[in-house]
Amino acid sequence: MINAKLLQMVINASNDGIVVAEQEGEDNILIYANPAFERLTGYPASDFSTQQRSLNSLILPSDLPATRSAQNSLADGDVFEVNYRIRHAAGHIVWVSEKGRGAYADSGELLWLDGFLWDISANVAAEQERREREDYVHTVLDNVIDGILTFSPQGIIESCNRAAEQIFALDPAHTLGLNASSLLAEPYRADYRQHIRALLQNDAELASHGLPRELEGRRQTGEHFPLEVALSRISHRGELKIIAVVRDITERKRVERMQSEFVSTVSHEL
Repeated sequence: MINAKLLQMVINASNDGIVVAEQEGEDNILIYANPAFERLTGYPASDFSTQQRSLNSLILPSDLPATRSAQNSLADGDVFEVNYRIRHAAGHIVWVSEKGRGAYADSGELLWLDGFLWDISANVAAEQERREREDYVHTVLDNVIDGILTFSPQGIIESCNRAAEQIFALDPAHTLGLNASSLLAEPYRADYRQHIRALLQNDAELASHGLPRELEGRRQTGEHFPLEVALSRISHRGELKIIAVVRDITERKRVERMQSEFVSTVSHEL
């Protein structure tokens, strides 16, 4: 059996903040806090035990409703878990994840709260950086001239930028899940499927990896138009994906046709 002295040593050596508090109204009065909690907040435990300050006084006002809502689950005997921000004694903001539970008397009365707190500032910063990178990539993709789609080896569209939506007159709310072959006119779908099979089989000669091919596209309105498509294969998280870069070449074909007609006319006159 673990004796009290050994248990105290383990708690004091923990890297996670551990507190015991009594609930008084909407505030918690700390009756114990380990050294890790002091490092987390920058304040000595005596500040809290003497009620010189409270944990709620450190929490940013905008995060207080979330912590109170989580602690309300104690009334049902549940464990609560909540993330919030506190202002460290040095002035900087610390993101904290807290998990707590209540200790109850036989009568059901709440005696005290056990709280375990972790500094998750690094995790939050990493997640924020990841989201900003994703937003940047989405912004770039949504502002390029060419349409860009990604789809599974089965042809199911998984992402589509704004240019592709405009090229194919797609409804953004119903684009994902469509089969990419539906964006081609019927005579060209067989050629597209053969190209995809060659890509998946890594047949470089048949696949023409990344090189543009001219096909006939089909807008969701039913209109057919000349389309240039470049297909590439990538591996994402161990799964094969197809990237299609598409361009509406209607205007280019119109100019080529006018040039051809002009040359024919001049040759005839000569």
